[in-house]
Amino acid sequence: MRRTDPTERAPRASTVAWVKVLLPWLAVLAVVLLLDAMHLSFLATAVAVSWLVYCVGTGVRPKGRNRAS
Repeated sequence: MRRTDPTERAPRASTVAWVKVLLPWLAVLAVVLLLDAMHLSFLATAVAVSWLVYCVGTGVRPKGRNRAS
C-alpha cells in the first residue's frame, strides 16, 4: 500500500490546461531554433510563417449560421 504525503498537492487544472496550450508553441519554437542553428534559415522561416498562418486560420473562423432559420 502506497502512502501519500498529506502536504503533497495535485497540479491545478488551470496549470495543466496552460501546459497543453503552450506545448505546441514550444515545440515549433524548438524546431525553428534548431533549423536556424543548422543554418537552414529559409526552412526555419517557412516553418514559422506556416505556423503563424495556421494559428490565424484556426483562430479566425467564420461563425456557423443557424440552419433552423
